[in-house]
Formats: sequence, structure tokens, C-alpha cells
Amino acid sequence: MKVLNIAYYTILRNFRDYKTLTMMLLLPIMLILVLGSALGGVFTPNNISTTTICYLNEDKKLMSETLEEFLRSEEIAELIVIKSVQSREEAFALIKDNKAAALIVLPVGFSETIQKGEKVAIEIYNSKYSSFRASIVQSIMNGFISAANAQLVLRQLDGIPSAYKSFDNLQEISVTSEGNAPRSIDYYAVTMLVMTIMYGTSYGNFSLKEEKLQNTSIRLASAPVKYLEVVLGKLLGSIVTIFMQAMLIIVFTKVAFNVNWGGNILFIIFVCFSLTLLAVGLGMMVSNLGKNPQATGALLNFGVNIMTFIAGGYFPASQMGPAIDRLGFISPNYLAQQAMFNTIYGGSPIQTTNAMLAIWIIAAAAFIIAGSIERRSAN
Repeated sequence: MKVLNIAYYTILRNFRDYKTLTMMLLLPIMLILVLGSALGGVFTPNNISTTTICYLNEDKKLMSETLEEFLRSEEIAELIVIKSVQSREEAFALIKDNKAAALIVLPVGFSETIQKGEKVAIEIYNSKYSSFRASIVQSIMNGFISAANAQLVLRQLDGIPSAYKSFDNLQEISVTSEGNAPRSIDYYAVTMLVMTIMYGTSYGNFSLKEEKLQNTSIRLASAPVKYLEVVLGKLLGSIVTIFMQAMLIIVFTKVAFNVNWGGNILFIIFVCFSLTLLAVGLGMMVSNLGKNPQATGALLNFGVNIMTFIAGGYFPASQMGPAIDRLGFISPNYLAQQAMFNTIYGGSPIQTTNAMLAIWIIAAAAFIIAGSIERRSAN
């Protein structure tokens, strides 16, 4: 009962701290509105630009000339731009720098092998950071290979290859990703919600050292309440405070901005609760590792900003290059964002499960370490 009373008054005091409350509620809402409005074109492109493809011709015979003629045809030029390279290393460097989406290699002996009627492969190397553009390359090459195979079959049947004919039988249909991919306002609603919960590390930080900071620990020692009850009550109050703030953001963004939170809102709430435990646990752990709550609080706030940045909270990590994209995996923000985006937009259930397991493992480890340090200091 004492724990619940302490938790209740902790929640009241947290919500009366208007300065912190403003940072935890008003700031993320303003960021959602500003970033969602300013960066809308990043998430909803109006057109698809041409894709740059590296081409390495190691064969330089009849069939390679046919492929080059096909790739440089007027119809294909509307989709891709061919950049000739002298080596695989040159092409891989361009792909790594996001200056090309794929490499097509026509290996030595390609034409001779085809003429013998034997199988031979056209090598295609795709960038994993340009999956959509890589699919364009794959589709074009599949078309070429299908046509080439048809020509070979006709030649074997009657010795006369058929001529290519162009037919205008395509109909342009507008394609929209609405409902299947996040708009900018949807994207930032998720990332700023996650950032807000992670800022809850400050509650976990001050919940253990508040009495020492405000010189009330002596009075607390003489009160008819155990120290463990005080700690548990404050931690419970901090968890409920952060969780309530997260729920307010979800409700407000849904009503005011019509943010898409998907059809499984209960799981989104579960992700928020799980990340809340992780944030409070990290705050406790860092608080016990340091001596000055103000210094550890500043360190935690700085860390949350870094974790938000590398997880793509301010700008999609995939747009900032492979290095930043890979760093995102070490951020708790990334784990929560991945779980939410997969749930809302029908992503991989396995990735979602792994992300949630990682969140709970980190949270458990943080509480265990914090509790171990707290017991040692108490003794």
C-alpha cells in the first residue's frame, strides 16, 4: 500500500513539473508537425528518376554488342543510365557511395558459350541500400534474357531469327504507396514517440538519487517506511508517468494529425510499455554508475539524442549512407521503431519478435545491474 501511495504522489509531482512536462509532450508534438511538414517529399516522391547502372563488358563479342544495344535503346534509357566501368572494384566503389544501384557484368567467353548452346550467366550485383532500383535492373535483365532465349529457340527450329517488333500496349496507371508505407507525419510520429519515451531515462536517473540531491535522505531514514518501498514506489510512478505521456502523444497525433497507428494498437501500446521499462532501467543503471545525478542526467539526454539520430529519428538512416544505417542496430530507438513500423505496415514478424526480445533483454540487464550496484552501496 505504501508503494502505491508513493507511486501516486510521484505521478502527481511529475505532472506538476511543467518544465519537464513541456519537453516531454509539447516538444515531440512540435517536432512531428515541423519535420512531418518539411520533409514530406522524402517519403512521398512525385516521380521516379532514372537509375544509374554500372556495366562491365569482359566479352566484347557479338552477344555483348546485342546487350549494349538493348540497354542503350530509347525505351530502356527512360529507366536506367548506363555507366561503363573498367573493373569490378571501380563499380563496387560507386555502389558503396550510392552513385550506382547495380553492376552488370558480361563475363569473358559469354558469346562463345551462347553459340555453343551452353548455359552462361550474366552477373548482376545489386546494392542492398537500393532494393527498389535493383528490382528495376532485375526486371530489365529478365526481359532481355527471355527475349534472347526465344531467339535462340527460333534459330534452332528454322534457322531464321524473328525480328523484334515494338507494340504500344502499355497503359499508364498511377501508383500510390498510401497505407502501405508511412507518410512523413506517420514516420515522425513513431520516431518522436520513441525519443520521448527514451527521454524518460531522466526519471529513472533522479528517482534513486533525489533525496541525496535535495538533502532529504536523513528525514527519510526516520520515516516509517522502508527504503526499498520508496525506491519501488518512485520507479512505479516514473514508469506510469512515462507511459501516460506516450499514450497522450498517440491519442493527440491520431486526432490532430490523423497519424496511422495501424490496426493492432494493443501491440503498439505493449511496445511503448516495454521501451518505458528499458528507459527507466537505463536511467537507474547510469545513475548508480555515476555520483552526480545532474551530470548523469546530462549524459543520458546527450545519449538519447545520439541514439535517436543513428536510428533515423530525425532523418531516415537509409538516406544518410550505409555507415549510419549500420550504426542504427545498436540503438534501443531502432529496436522499438522497427517493431512499430513492422506492426503498422505488415513487416517481418520475425524481425518484430527479435526486436522485442532485445528490448526486454536490455531492460532486464539494466535493472539487474542497477539493483546490484544499489545493494552494494546500501551495504
